[in-house]
Parts: sequence; C-alpha cells; structure tokens
Amino acid sequence: MASQRATLSAGNLPVELTSFVGRRQELDDLRRALGRARLLTLTGAGGVGKTKLATRSAREAARQFPHGIWFVELAPVQDPSLVVQAAFAALGLQDRSSRWAVSTLGDFVADKRALLVLDNCEHVLDAAAVLAAALLRACPGLRILATSRQALGVTGEVVVDVPTLSLPDEPDAPLATLIRSDAVALFVERAAAVQQGFAVDDANAAAILSICSHLDGIALALELAAVRLKALGLEALDQGLTSRLAALGTGDRSASPRQQTLDAAIDWSYQLLSEAERLLWARLSVFVGGFELDAAAAVCADDRIPEKTIADLVGSLVEKSVVKRRDGVRGPRFRLLEPLRQFGRERLHDDGMEHRLRSRHRDWVASLAAVAGAGDSRQAEAFRRVKDERANVWAAIGFCLEDPPEAESGIAICTDLWVYWFAQGPIGEVRRVFDQLLQQVPAGGPATRSRGRAVLTNGILAFIQNEYALAESGFSEAARIGRETADVDIVSRALSYLASVEWVSGRPAESIVLADESLALARSMQLPGPTLHAIVVRGYAFLGAGDFDAAISTGREAVELSESLGETWERGMAYQLFAGASLARGHLDDAATSAKQSAGLERDLDDRTGMAHTIALFATIEMQRGSPQRTATLLGGSEAIFRSIPSSLMEPFREPNRQAEEAARLALGDRSFEAAYALGLAMTRDEVVDYAREVEVIRPRPAAAERSRSAGPLSRREMEVASLVAEGATNAQVAGSLFISERTVESHLASIFNKLGVDSRLQVARWIAASQVAPD
Repeated sequence: MASQRATLSAGNLPVELTSFVGRRQELDDLRRALGRARLLTLTGAGGVGKTKLATRSAREAARQFPHGIWFVELAPVQDPSLVVQAAFAALGLQDRSSRWAVSTLGDFVADKRALLVLDNCEHVLDAAAVLAAALLRACPGLRILATSRQALGVTGEVVVDVPTLSLPDEPDAPLATLIRSDAVALFVERAAAVQQGFAVDDANAAAILSICSHLDGIALALELAAVRLKALGLEALDQGLTSRLAALGTGDRSASPRQQTLDAAIDWSYQLLSEAERLLWARLSVFVGGFELDAAAAVCADDRIPEKTIADLVGSLVEKSVVKRRDGVRGPRFRLLEPLRQFGRERLHDDGMEHRLRSRHRDWVASLAAVAGAGDSRQAEAFRRVKDERANVWAAIGFCLEDPPEAESGIAICTDLWVYWFAQGPIGEVRRVFDQLLQQVPAGGPATRSRGRAVLTNGILAFIQNEYALAESGFSEAARIGRETADVDIVSRALSYLASVEWVSGRPAESIVLADESLALARSMQLPGPTLHAIVVRGYAFLGAGDFDAAISTGREAVELSESLGETWERGMAYQLFAGASLARGHLDDAATSAKQSAGLERDLDDRTGMAHTIALFATIEMQRGSPQRTATLLGGSEAIFRSIPSSLMEPFREPNRQAEEAARLALGDRSFEAAYALGLAMTRDEVVDYAREVEVIRPRPAAAERSRSAGPLSRREMEVASLVAEGATNAQVAGSLFISERTVESHLASIFNKLGVDSRLQVARWIAASQVAPD
C-alpha cells in the first residue's frame, strides 16, 4: 500500500481582523530565525502583540511549508490534558484511538513539512512543552512557532523576546521621526478608524507621543486608548491616562512594569464604561473560546441586564475594542481577548458572582447537550453548534469536576452528548472525564439513573475503541443498574449494545436474541430512541447471519422510524445496513443508492467512522459493478478518512473489503492499482464522498471560472463555491448548484475565508473579480 501517513490540507491561520502595523525589523529577524530553529518561542508581556506577530510571520513563511500552517489556539484550554485535543481540532482531525494522543498526532504529521503555531502557552506550559518536544522528535519536517509569557524549556528552543512597539528616542522628536515610530503609527491608524481624518501633525504630536509613551508602546493598551479618542478628545485622553498610570504602585507590585502598565490601561478602559457595560464584560468572562449573542443572553441576562439590551451592549463593547467580532458562515461570533477575559473574571470573582455565572454557563451548555442528544430534526445543527462551542463544553465539564455536588450535572452533559462523542470524539478524553465523574458517584452507594447512564456511555466509548471485553462489562453493569432503578431506557440501550458486541465478535445468532429483547422492551414503553437503535442493531445481526431479506426489511423499518423522528445519525447506519444487505442480494443499484444516502448523512454529522465504512462498502459495490479503477480509488479514500480518526474497519467489514482490493489489484495490476489508490488517499473527505456518490460538478460560467490563480490558495471545489458566492448565490443556491449539502458549503466558506484572509462574502467577490484573467 501507499504511505501510512495521513494527508493534510492547506492550514487554518486565522483571518487578521485589523491591519498589521510596523515591526518590519522583527519580521525579518523572525524569518531568519524560523529558517534555523525548529522550535521558536516568542515571549513577552501580555498585550505586547506576540500573537499578531506570530501569525504575520507564519503567513509570510507560507511557501516554506507545503503541508500547511496550523494555528493552535491554547487560550481557551483550561485543562492541560486537552492541549493535544486543541491540536487535533486545529488540524481538522479526530482522536478516536486508545493510544497516547501525542503519539497519535505525531503519526499524522510525521512525514510532513508543516508549521505548527502554538499560541498562548503560558497557562498550560508543561503540556505545551511535552507536545512540542514529542512532535519535534517524531516529525523531522515539522517546525513549531510558539507564543508564551515564558519559554517552554525544550531542548533546542530558540527564544525571542518581543519588544513593545518602537517609540522615538527623544521626547521632542521631529514630526518625521514620530511618524516612523511603530507605536505612534498603530495609535494613529486605530484612532483614524474611529475619528475620520485623524492624523499626526505639529499641533497634536506632543499629546500623541505622551499617550504612546505612557502606554510604553504596548499594542493592546494603545488600541484600547485609541477607540476612546472620539468620545474624550486627545487632551482628555492623555490626562486620563496620566492620572490612572500615576497610581501604578497601588497594583500588583510583583508584576513587571509592562504588565502593570497594561493592567492599568485595562482598568482605565473599564472605569470609562457604563455600569451595564462593566457588568456584562465581567459576566462574558465565563465564556471560553468565544460566544454568540443567544448564549450571552442565556447566561448574562437578568434584572440588572435585561435580555433585550444584550445585543446593544455587546455591540458597544465591540466598538470600544473590549470584545472582538468575527463574521462567520453561521453569523457573528464574539470573544474577549485573553488579558481582557482574565480581567473580567477577576471582577466577577471580586463581586462574588463567579460561581453563579459559571453555574448559568453550565446550564446553558447542558441545554445545548440536551438538544444534541434529543435525536430529532435539530441533530445536525446541534452537532455543528457543539463543535463550535467545544471549548465552552469542556469549561462547563471542568466546572462540574471541581465540585462533587456538580458531578450529576457533568454526567448529564456527557451522556446527552454520547452520539456526538461517538461521531466526532475525542473518545479517550471523554473516557477520562467519565472515570473522574464516576469517582464522585460512588459504586458502593444505591444505584442511580445518573450512574447507570454514565456506565452505559463509558461502555459505548470503550466499544468505539474496540475494547469489547471492557465494553461488555460496562453494558452488563448498566443493564443491572437500569433494572435496579426501573429505568427501561438504560436497560434497552444496554441490551442493544450487548447485541452489538456479539455482532462484531462473529456471533450473529446471540446478537439477534439480545436485539429482540431490547426491541421488545423499548416498544413496550414506547421509547422511540431505544426502539430505533435496537432495530438498527437487529438489522446488522440479520446481515451477519446471512438473512439478507430480513436485514433489508429491518433497514427499511429503521429508515422510516428515523425519518418520522427527524434524526439522521441512526438513519445513516440504517442506509448503510440497507446497502450492505442489497449488495449481498446482488441488487447493486439499490445498494449504491442507499450507500449514497448513508454517506451524505454521515458527512453532515462529520461522522468519519460511518463515512469511512460506507466508502469501503462503495468500493465493494463498484467492484461488483465491474469498475476496478473506482474500487481502488474508493479504497484509498476510505483509508484516508480512517487515518484522520485514526481507526480501521470493524471485523465484519474486513473480508468483503479484502476481496474487493484483491479483485481490483488483479484486474488493474499492482502499478495501476497503487496509482488509483493514491488518488483516493489524496482526496479530502468531501471529495471522497462526492466521488463515491458520483456527484456531477456544475462548473461556474466561463467568465467566472477562468482564473489567473488556478494554482492559487483555493482548491478546485473552493473556487467553484467562491465563484458562485461572487455571483450572489446564497448557501442554499450554492448547495443546489453543486449537489452538496448546505453544511458542506459552510465548511468550504470557512476554509475560503481563512485562506484568503477575509471575513465577508463581499471580500470573496472582490478577490474573485481581481483574480479573473484579463482579456487577450
């Protein structure tokens, strides 16, 4: 077979929301240092501009890294054990392996020439250092650019202290010298954004220099000051800062002078806000990794901040540069820069409101989890929202782990998300959390429904990682607890998963007996979710037993029930079952039609295990159809998806897969087979699914399709999406034109925004217009 390494695409550097000012010398120095050092760490005080310098430096070095530049944002990571998962997420990977996660990640990038940017390492320093050291050992072509308030302490690390923005050496510097100062340039540019026409001149030069000098050239402090220019005027701005900074000695004397300056500038900005704005700033600090307006209202609103005022208050904080806004494909998303979030959390703690707001944040996450676990028509959108909010989900779970009385709430969140974890992981970390939560719900006490759900879900996670003996033990215990507590839902689900263990172990008769018992129990209590799952498991048991007609009728029954409920995860498995049984019956067209349905549903949920198995099934169908070339390519595509998890085919799928590969290799010859296999291995997941489903690509009109950047930053499919967007098409219209889902369109747009460094559809249209080929 081809190389066992995973493929990576172009990268995920964040869009620069504001222009980059100055630091030309620092960029030149970093370019040279990055060429020599495999681990380069930018250190400096908070707010000095380390992140912005790192991302600009990485962007300028893009040509050196053909396998991409990957930005890992660590500021939202509260638990050091989740640092590796932040890297998995940044790389677009899922962790379903039972191996050490760092080792698994190393396998993904071992043969790649890529740059990993680890941003904001200081609060998870040891974990970041372990990750960096292990990856550098395993991946000779990898380089790491880190930002931190202190060095990682890894052998071979090169440390560069990021200075504050340059200031004139002389207090009475001439205007020409003043303008060349990076600190002055940043202040003036940001000030001009809020007061049109603002510029430095002889009349205001002294005041501008005074402000920039008082703020020591600290970028974040300058930006906070500049947005106040319109409201206060230059002289009042200078006087207010002078007065506030004169009180530095009353703050934390252990902090460095620059940190004290930044703290004072943040506090000055805070004091200028209205009471409602200050209160909201503090409350928003419970969000980790950002928030949307509905979340802000759910968590922060009360009689002191009415819900109807939340949107306007957030907008006001955006205008004052306290909150940053990013427009994505799902609408605006907001976040506090980490120094400002930490400041807000301190105010929340001082006011005695921290526990209450974290509880409300936990309740909001619990409501998201409940929707994701409801198994209805909201499932696909709920999965997307949970993925966007994963940092907040982990923060809420962390809150539950800190306080034993909160363990029940933590278990409820994790068990409601079991289908999400099944589809997207990270399995190992969720199992670790369950172990910790279960320690707070003692096994020696009376059985509880909460413990039963936790044991059941933990068993499911062990099943996913192919630890079948451990899974079986968990399912048996869950069934016992369910009987003791008269919880039919738990008993039925436990029985259906015990049936799954029998199925993968090659005992279909025993699987049918357990599935029948589960189904009868679920139907007796009119439980639609357990009923649907039992039907699906029962169908696979029939398939394993060779009763293909029963498998087909059961698959059809499962699809009908799923459609009535509106959920899609079980339906994807039901269509996969229907396809496998139809293939066994020799009904190749029915098999292909059902497999296409399955792959589309699995893609919408980013269920890569399901996708990979369905694509492998497609390969077998194509071989039966007499198409060895497509078979080889689909086998490569299935393997590519498996490598991004990582996982492999379940036992019942392996023999048909082996036979398809053997037949295709015999028909094509080794060389042609490997070439076709490599083609699939190099495809993205979307490309694999489109290829399997034989989606007809509708090309944009020639005038929009002929681009001078055909080999530029966008892939072929992204160019098609961007071209249609440039013509004014909505997401739904793009999806219809290209025969893909709206979710896939959203994913492509997010990638387009990142690659082009833009944040709106209008900017995409302008880029398309600028990249058209000029007429001859």
